[in-house]
Amino acid sequence: MPTDQKTSLHRAAEAFLLDREVMGCTKLTLTWYRDYVCRLVAWLITHGVTTPAGITLDLLRAYIVDVQGRGLAPKTVHHHAAAAKTFCRWLAAEGLVTTDPAERLPRPKVPKKVLPALAPGDVKKILDACECERDRALLLFMLDTGARCAETVAVNIGDVDTRTGAVTIVRGKGQKGRVVYLGANSRKALLRYLMVREHTGSDAALWTSLTSGERLTHWGVTLILKRLGSATGVHVHPHMLRRTFALTCLRAGMDVARVAALLGHSDLSAVQGYLALVDDDLADAHREHGPVDALLAKKGR
Repeated sequence: MPTDQKTSLHRAAEAFLLDREVMGCTKLTLTWYRDYVCRLVAWLITHGVTTPAGITLDLLRAYIVDVQGRGLAPKTVHHHAAAAKTFCRWLAAEGLVTTDPAERLPRPKVPKKVLPALAPGDVKKILDACECERDRALLLFMLDTGARCAETVAVNIGDVDTRTGAVTIVRGKGQKGRVVYLGANSRKALLRYLMVREHTGSDAALWTSLTSGERLTHWGVTLILKRLGSATGVHVHPHMLRRTFALTCLRAGMDVARVAALLGHSDLSAVQGYLALVDDDLADAHREHGPVDALLAKKGR
């Protein structure tokens, strides 16, 4: 939009996005804010609001109702509300409004649905379908560390200690770094991959394209997994590997706090949803091996 047509609400949104950039938000997060805040601003302007002071709680409620009426997924509606609350809180902090109009705006609930992880048999199928050392090492890396796809592609060779298995995630979600770990099998696969790599300097990208040699992107990893999925009939995508890591750790007896720390979550609730699946495992095991049923069955009762 030409400068002379911009409203003060437009300028406030631009200042907000610049503030997020100064805060060090990742490109992905900045894109998220830009998308949702710009949608909110566009809606407000069509409803006659051209200044931050014109934003009211009733208007924000009407906006969320309008979003809900579009048939969007509950999580998407939640994102719209979350962005509106963050933007309005910033407006108040900057003194652009006297009070935060979104302070009492509720965030629509998102149904808690724990999506499935990969079964051990499916993991074996995908590993057997890998046609190069990179793909096998990449798959094991993501399964063993639980790292997000964006974190995985950002890793450099120097971030990995192949002796101890420690991997430094320099910039995780929210710009928070952490250390994750690779087991013996994953380290062995990684070393095999590095042996066929041309450039292995510490600053070199760990995961690169086989054709261009450039750092793999999120989309590149997705395509690799999609290709493996097509070859095996197993549906797999990057976040499913992260879920598999979390569920496998919990099933093995790792406590929720440690799983959350390895995943880079500060909120345990993000992991506790997986406990429902672990409880289902225990219920199935008891039905099959319950002591009383077993004892009575032996006595012929």
